[in-house]
Amino acid sequence: MQLTQPMVSVIVPVYKVERYLEQCLVSIVHQSYRDLEILLVDDGSPDNCPQLCDMWAQRDSRIHVIHKPNGGLSDARNAGLRQAHGDLVAFVDSDDWLALDMIEKMTDAMLRNQADMVVCQYVVAYADGRFEKRAPENGPEEILNQQQALSELLIDGRLTNHVWRKLYWRNKIPKDVFPKGRNFEDIYVMPELFAPCKKFVYITDPLYFYRCNENGIVQSAKIKDLRDCLAAQEHAGEVIADICPSLAQQVEMCSVWKTVGLWMDSVFALDSAQEKCSFQEQLNEKLKHAKLQDVKILGKRKQLALLFIQHFPALARGYSKVLGKDDNFLSDFKKLLRLVRHNLRLKKELKKDASPKFVVLCVPTYGNLGDRALQVGERCFIKKYFPTYKPVFVSLDDSSHVYLLKDVISSKDIIALQAGGNIGTLYPGIHNMQESVMQVFTDRKMIIFPQTLYYSPDAEGKKALEKTRKLYGSFENLKVFVRDPASEHFVQENLPNTDAALMPDMVLMNRPQVTHKKREGALICLRGDSEATLPIVARDRLLTQVEKRFTKIRQTDTHVYYAPKNDADVQKLLNQSWTQMAESELVITDRLHGMIFALLTGTPCITILSKSPKVEGVYNEWLKDNKMIKIIHSVDEFSQAVEEILTHHDEPLNLKKAETGFDEMAREIKKMWKVD
Repeated sequence: MQLTQPMVSVIVPVYKVERYLEQCLVSIVHQSYRDLEILLVDDGSPDNCPQLCDMWAQRDSRIHVIHKPNGGLSDARNAGLRQAHGDLVAFVDSDDWLALDMIEKMTDAMLRNQADMVVCQYVVAYADGRFEKRAPENGPEEILNQQQALSELLIDGRLTNHVWRKLYWRNKIPKDVFPKGRNFEDIYVMPELFAPCKKFVYITDPLYFYRCNENGIVQSAKIKDLRDCLAAQEHAGEVIADICPSLAQQVEMCSVWKTVGLWMDSVFALDSAQEKCSFQEQLNEKLKHAKLQDVKILGKRKQLALLFIQHFPALARGYSKVLGKDDNFLSDFKKLLRLVRHNLRLKKELKKDASPKFVVLCVPTYGNLGDRALQVGERCFIKKYFPTYKPVFVSLDDSSHVYLLKDVISSKDIIALQAGGNIGTLYPGIHNMQESVMQVFTDRKMIIFPQTLYYSPDAEGKKALEKTRKLYGSFENLKVFVRDPASEHFVQENLPNTDAALMPDMVLMNRPQVTHKKREGALICLRGDSEATLPIVARDRLLTQVEKRFTKIRQTDTHVYYAPKNDADVQKLLNQSWTQMAESELVITDRLHGMIFALLTGTPCITILSKSPKVEGVYNEWLKDNKMIKIIHSVDEFSQAVEEILTHHDEPLNLKKAETGFDEMAREIKKMWKVD
C-alpha cells in the first residue's frame, strides 16, 4: 500500500558554491510540498558554505547539516543517504535550483501511478543568461517500463544519466551505491538505480534548473577524465545488458557512438600529443571491427568520423578540429542552406500574390511566450485595421537572408519590425540582427511596432547607440512606436531626428477565451534572465509572505525555454499559460507580459518592478485604470497590496486608452503609406 504523504529526503552535497547556495536553498525550503527532510552535506568546503549551511539549519527545522572531510561528490551523496529518513529521495546539486512545485508534482506522479521512479525534464541555465530546455517537448506524462527506460538511458536524450531531476524510493537505492573517487559517477551508477525499478514516469515539465559550469569536467577535459568516462560507459553498458539482455545490440551500437565521441573529444583534451595518441589507440582497438551499416544510431558526422578513425586517424583529427566539439560548422552550414531555400520558396509565393502585403520582420522563433503573444497581437492588428493586406511574418532566423525577398516587397507594401524589448544592449544578438535587417530597407518606408529601448550607460552602450543613430538617420521614412514613456523620452533625447510615438504594447490586442471552474492559490512568475533584479534574500522574504497567505502555490514562467514548432503550438502554449493564470487567485510577477497575461484573464496581479522601466511605464500609461493590478517597489509592500486587490478578480477590463492608441497607430501607418 502506497503512502499518502511520504516524507521526501532532499540530499544536497555542498562544496565551494557560496555564490549559488542560497538560491538553491530558497528553491528547496519554499517547495509547495512541505514534508521534507533537507540534508546539506558539507563536503569539507573551504569557503563560507559551512557557515551558510548552519545558518539555514537554525531558521528551518527540516534542514540537517552533515559536516565531513572532503571526499568528493559520490562520498557526499552516500553520506546523505546513510542519514536519510525519508520514504522518497531527491538529489540536488548545490549550484542548481528547483521549480517551487517540483517535489509536489513528482511525488504526485509517483503515488498516482504507483511508480518506482519519476524523471522530470530540466532547463540548462547558461552563463550568458540564456535558458534552454534539454528536450524541446511539451505534453502529458509518459509511463515507461524498464526496457523502455533503459533504452532511453542508452540514447542519453530525454532520460539522461544525471542523478538529479529524479525521484527515488529510498528502499530501492543500494547502500553506498555511489562509487567514491570516480568522475562521471552518474553514468556509472544510473543503471544500478534503474535495476530494481519496473515502472517509470517521465514528466515533460521543466522542473529542475541546471547551471552550466563552463569550467566543468566536460568543458575542459583531460585524457584522465575521458578514460574515466569510457570506464563509466563500459560499466553502464555491461549492467544494462545484464538487466535486459534484449538491449545487448543497442548497447553495442551506443558503445560505438559514445566511443567515437570520446575519440573526437580527445583531440581537444588538455594533454600532450603522446597522451592523446595513447588514448586514441585504445579507442581505435575498440572501434576496429565496428561496421557502419550496423551502427544506425550514428549520425552522418560520426559515421564519417568512424570511417576516418578506422582507416585515416590523422585525417580524423583534422576532421574533428574543423567541425569542433559541438558540430557547429556542419549544423550551421545546413541551417544556412535550409534558410536560403525557405526564403527562396517564400519569394516565389510572394511573387505570385498580387495583393498588398504587411511584412513583419524579425519575428521570434524562441520560446518567450510574451514575445510570441506580440506576434499574435500584430496579426490581430493587421486583420482589424488592414484587412485587405496579406500578413507576411519573416522569422528572426529567416531575416538574416531577407535581402532575397527585397525585390518582391514593393513600395506599396507595409514593412514593420517586430514589437518587443530587444532594441539596445539587453539582448545584443537580437538587436544586431534587427539592425542588419533594417539596413536592407533604408530606401523604403518602415515602422517599428511598439518597443522598449534600453542602452547601458557604459562604453558598449554608447557604441551601440551611435550605430543605431547612424542607421535610423539613413532612412527615407522611419516611424518608431514605443510602448513606455521612458523609451519615448530616450528617443527624443538621443535620436532627435527620429519620429517616435507612444503606443500600447501589442499583446493588448489579444483577447484570451479561457474558462475556469475555480480560482485557487498563488501563481509565482518571476524571471531569472538578464532583466531579473529581485535579490535572493528578497525572493526568500516574498515567498515566506506568500506561504502565510496561500496554501496552494505554483510556479510558472512566460518562457517555455524551447522553440515551439509552429503557430498552432504557440497558440496552444499561450492558452495553457492563460488558463493557468485564470485558475489562480493571485499572480505575482516581475514580467511585463506576466502582468498583461494576468490582466487579460481577469486575475489579480501584484507586479514587482524589474530592471527595465517598461513595466511601470506600460502600467501607468495603459493599464492603471484596472484595479486588479498593483505595482509594488519592494517586497515590504506585498502584504498590504494583497489585501487591496484580491477582491477585484474577473472585473471588466478597462482598455479604452489602449484601444484608442491602436486606432491612432493604425491611422499613422495608413497616413505613411497613403492607405484609404
